Amino acid sequence: MRAHRPTVAVSVGLVALTLFAFGDLVWGGPYEFVNFDDPEYVVNNPKVHAPLSIKGVRRALASSDEYNWIPLTWLSLQLDYQFHGLNPRGYHVTNVALHAANAVLLFLFLYRATGRRWPAAVVAALFAVHPLRVESVAWVTERKDVLCGFFWLLALHAYLWYAARPGRGRYLAVAAAFGLALMSKPMAVTLPCVLLLLDYWPLRRWSGAPDDPDADPRPPARTARQLLLEKVPLFLMVAGAAHLQTRAAAPLVAESRQLIARETRWLNAPVSYFVYLRQLVWPADLAALYLHPPAGVARATAGLAAAALLAVTLAVVYVRRARPYLLVGWLWFLGTLVPVLGLIPVARQAHADRFTYLPLIGVFVAVCWTAGRARVGLAFAGVAVAACVLATQAQVRHWRSSSALWDRAVAVSGGDPRLHGLASAAFFKEQRLDEALRHADAMRAAAPDDPGAEQARAVVLLALGRPEEALGAMERQAALGKDSPELRNAMARLLWRLGRIPESYRATALVAEREPECPPAQHYFGLQRQREGKLDEAVRHLARAAELDRDNARYHADLALALADAGNDIAAAERYQVAVRLQPNWAEVSAGLGWLLATHPDPARRDGPEAVRWGRIACALTENKYPPCLEVLAAAHAEAGQFERAAEVAAAARDMARAAGDRAFAEQMDGAIRSFHKRQPIRAP
Repeated sequence: MRAHRPTVAVSVGLVALTLFAFGDLVWGGPYEFVNFDDPEYVVNNPKVHAPLSIKGVRRALASSDEYNWIPLTWLSLQLDYQFHGLNPRGYHVTNVALHAANAVLLFLFLYRATGRRWPAAVVAALFAVHPLRVESVAWVTERKDVLCGFFWLLALHAYLWYAARPGRGRYLAVAAAFGLALMSKPMAVTLPCVLLLLDYWPLRRWSGAPDDPDADPRPPARTARQLLLEKVPLFLMVAGAAHLQTRAAAPLVAESRQLIARETRWLNAPVSYFVYLRQLVWPADLAALYLHPPAGVARATAGLAAAALLAVTLAVVYVRRARPYLLVGWLWFLGTLVPVLGLIPVARQAHADRFTYLPLIGVFVAVCWTAGRARVGLAFAGVAVAACVLATQAQVRHWRSSSALWDRAVAVSGGDPRLHGLASAAFFKEQRLDEALRHADAMRAAAPDDPGAEQARAVVLLALGRPEEALGAMERQAALGKDSPELRNAMARLLWRLGRIPESYRATALVAEREPECPPAQHYFGLQRQREGKLDEAVRHLARAAELDRDNARYHADLALALADAGNDIAAAERYQVAVRLQPNWAEVSAGLGWLLATHPDPARRDGPEAVRWGRIACALTENKYPPCLEVLAAAHAEAGQFERAAEVAAAARDMARAAGDRAFAEQMDGAIRSFHKRQPIRAP
């Protein structure tokens, strides 16, 4: 028992160290979901919000959501939602816990495999607290990394167990852990190759592997062919997972190939290795997104990087007998990065911190085993770990919010216009409009021919109450080749708001003429005709919009209002009901339907109890704080013969309107109250 105390102490220390480095995610904050895949993965994902069930498991196994086949990750996020809802802290706690467990598993694996406790502890400590780990831990979407790492490391432990005494049951344990890693993130496909490296060192199962005087006696040696055949079932699992992932990512791959040239991707690959090594040694410029530079990578730079990689590889091969850990660590690093080098494009980034989660273990092993026998090595390791903790704590804070995340990315990139666009959107969502405009202006300054910059500026300028400037930005956006029916409709609305009515009509008519099947154009054209009092034309255009986009509640609601204005109340009620079914939490629609049922002049069209039901829904949705909804409920109570209750509700609406300074509405409610006291309901023409 006493012999195990140092091992237990190191394991506890690794957990404490991880919590110290990432503790702000657990106890600090508040931290938000960021607008970098988190909405699609968690916030707005109904599949994640659904209760756990057998059906949900089957759906996760068949899912290719977000261009990934990651069923175990989906189930993990779904489980978090059951406990934490949309509280980001709960998801961060899970990520930190998994990462701490991974650090302990890595230490125990290296110690069991080599018998060297302190180099194994240093590797695990650097893995736990290096700033390159922040993206994988602090980003909720990257549950993939920490979950895959957990099962990857369990597979390594199972393989140690198997290698000590090979057997079918032990091999199945390796395959099961590997399968779970593949179901967490496709990057696990390189595990069989890593197992072959471990066969060389430290397990020394290869017939040509070097002896280690500090290790246990060599197990029975096997040839390279035998070891490869042993891994065939695992490689078959790789083929199956690769097929599922390729099918899931096919649309994204096709899009990425259009955006990023093949030469750019292939030239970037060798350079990425040295970018990761530089960030390992000096992690001072980390960010959430590193885009390909517009000019790409110079061929000479890529050639030098490839030559350097080859030179290092030849050097570690040359010293493999004396220092086998250099060969294993270096090839671990090179090989495990292959799936994420961008040779097959699946996104727009040139490289990413999260891609190093497992690959850098190889470099840590090579360095720590080289320096492990020297006291100065341990002293340097302590300094390195302490520096990493401080840098990680600082890096974690950049993930507090979307605006902080993209502000940091802009600073690191030197002002990439695409990142300015993301920062502008983040600040706009937080209603920090001055900062949003600053980034939109910077985006236009850096890329004057990018219509996206004008689009970003127009959105912010509108929110700032500067419609003339917003219209100018929209016109420049159209001139730069980003013309569309949606843009023309937005411009028509803005022209109307500015009082330039004839221009607004011409803009909308042009869209309707060019795009007769465009629902927004038909919708807005119908609204214009309704404002003019041309109700037949309004109904025709609004009906066409609703027909073209049957799931748009707004189109059905506006058509219902136009039909009511035109006197076709039966059709109006039907459209209101369609709108309510499509968007049940829309108070305006519930109020419209309640008003129609309460106040229609034709007794056959009125229904007091049903009107009360819809009026109550509208008031509940507005928390009884919106006077027009209270007016609807008052009219409904009157139609149901509940005049005293109607007068009480109308009085509440009146008092609320007076407090808000709306005299006209308050006087209207006074008139309604007098009618209710006379037991007279409201009748609307």
